[in-house]
Amino acid sequence: MPFTPLHFGPSLCVALPLQKYIDLPIFVLASVVIDFEPLAVIVFGLNYPLHGYCHTFLIGSFVGVAWAITAYAGRDILRKIMIFFGLEYNTTFHKAVFSGILGV
Repeated sequence: MPFTPLHFGPSLCVALPLQKYIDLPIFVLASVVIDFEPLAVIVFGLNYPLHGYCHTFLIGSFVGVAWAITAYAGRDILRKIMIFFGLEYNTTFHKAVFSGILGV
């Protein structure tokens, strides 16, 4: 699915019941972040597979960890957004990394 809005529904269906174990916003947004690769292929007309290296387990794991570190640094912003939606938000670094990898 090269169009990331289609990832929100399935990601939320998985993440909401498991919110105790995974970080909801990091998990959901990790499934969106990974699709910047196909977006770049489509927009720039690159001679590259639509789902290339970032969609492999190895590189995808690195992307998930990188996204988790970035999102964990902005956890105060994520907390405010989650409170706005009426959801509790408590996270740890390990939970963030697990969610980033799993989301990708």
